[in-house]
Amino acid sequence: MENCMRDHYEGTPFALDEDIAQGIWASPYRPTPLSFEVDGKKYFNERPTSTQQSGFTFVAQMRNWLPREIGGILWFGNDDANMVAYTPVYCASTVRPECYNTPGADGVTFSYKNAFWVCNWVANMTYPRYAQLFPSVKEVRDSLEQSYFANQKAVEDKAKQLYDQNPAAAVKYLNDYTFETAQQMLARWNQLAIYLIVKYNDMAVRPEKDGKFLRNKVGMPERVQRPGYGYSEWFKKKYIETTGDKYAVPEE
Repeated sequence: MENCMRDHYEGTPFALDEDIAQGIWASPYRPTPLSFEVDGKKYFNERPTSTQQSGFTFVAQMRNWLPREIGGILWFGNDDANMVAYTPVYCASTVRPECYNTPGADGVTFSYKNAFWVCNWVANMTYPRYAQLFPSVKEVRDSLEQSYFANQKAVEDKAKQLYDQNPAAAVKYLNDYTFETAQQMLARWNQLAIYLIVKYNDMAVRPEKDGKFLRNKVGMPERVQRPGYGYSEWFKKKYIETTGDKYAVPEE
């Protein structure tokens, strides 16, 4: 279901990754409004399931064979589903994680402590350079989610043991886990935002090895790479169709 929430109609006639509006980096997003007019004729863009206008999304997981404090989870993401790592919010929660309920943060007040703003920060760097930046976002997103999925059974087994002895102790345990995973995601997303601006600054790519950016023999950052991300064969052909020989290299 989480993957369904991230869909842009890939592989269907409605796909947004093979027309000129994708830009040079194959972005499957379109600006709003989705309708426009050219020479008196009206046109529109498809609206994908995953859209930049999402304030939050969630997937509800409900297991009636478990105590209700344990069996209900909202896998919650505070932005466009494609650009977030869903964190588990157990229905036993009585205290909201600070990143999902940040004092002082609102629609016009940015905060590094707020998941909505930090996730939007990463997403808005990624949208216009999708093919170049998104693989890095996806790697972090999927790594976090897989860790939550891998831990789920152990967490819930312990919660069930606590619940059988003292339901209040189970509630506190799941409260703490909900808070911990949400704040972990926020910390990792802040790191990701900084990584993206350093790694992909000025549309180039800084080389790295074993998680560290490379330096040369005198300690300066290694020369950037220019791999030409995003110029798919489809886009290159369309580009030349519209520009002709304007940018053709003269033959010797």
